[in-house]
Amino acid sequence: MNTSVNLKTIPSDRALDDAHHLLHSALNAYRREQRNVRDSQASPQTCLEAVRDCLDAAACRGISLSVVVLGHWRTATTDMLGEGAERFLLGDVLTGGHGLTVLQREAHLLDTVDRDLLSGLSAKGATVKVVPGQATGVIVVGSELALVNSTRPGQSGAVRLLRDPDAVQALHQLTAVLYDVAADFDHWVASAALLDKDLMVEVLRMLCLGAKDETSARQMRVSVRSFRRHVAAIIKTLNVRSRFEAGLRIGQLAMASGLRPPGHLLDMPAEPGTD
Repeated sequence: MNTSVNLKTIPSDRALDDAHHLLHSALNAYRREQRNVRDSQASPQTCLEAVRDCLDAAACRGISLSVVVLGHWRTATTDMLGEGAERFLLGDVLTGGHGLTVLQREAHLLDTVDRDLLSGLSAKGATVKVVPGQATGVIVVGSELALVNSTRPGQSGAVRLLRDPDAVQALHQLTAVLYDVAADFDHWVASAALLDKDLMVEVLRMLCLGAKDETSARQMRVSVRSFRRHVAAIIKTLNVRSRFEAGLRIGQLAMASGLRPPGHLLDMPAEPGTD
């Protein structure tokens, strides 16, 4: 997967519709092949063993696999792989030389424990990104197999183990589409901190509207110097080079996390050269 962030790419309804279509395609492929013994409802322990066998087989062939986890990290991994999921993914996957990508959903519901866990995963070599919306938890292991969490609240064991190539490929495409519209987790954390401050939200809103510094400062009842100081702090926090990039980044991060800041914060920022 391409780990670069395209600041000009903001998740579109079309992209999300395509992602949902791919998910339905995968599930339909599963239903067509549900009589095939390779695809079945399985316990978390069975799923864990299947993933481990897949990784071991790849290691014997001298290749590495990409493991992608889509959904709420703690819920998805525990429901599908059991209580030892995190230890397994950090050990067998990352330490074993395989890739681990986490596409975290429902980011606006994350508590401190979730954020610390995801920050820890990132520090240990996993790629962590934030994607919009809510969906069934999914784990894709290369092109070999996939797990779909169909567990409902209060139930357990409703995990689908898919090996059908068409179903696995469709889910792989789903995660690829979501990856392309996802926001970097570290950048999302920075934006969340900004959006917790009313003053910074107002500065961001003025940036997105493309107002002149003098106009923005007057409306906010601060000096032009203070306004520009806040703008500089935002640019530094978001790790971008210009006001234009800051507006694009905050729009991408807010949409990817499911947040919609007050006012016209998500309006397109002024074109470069107007600030």
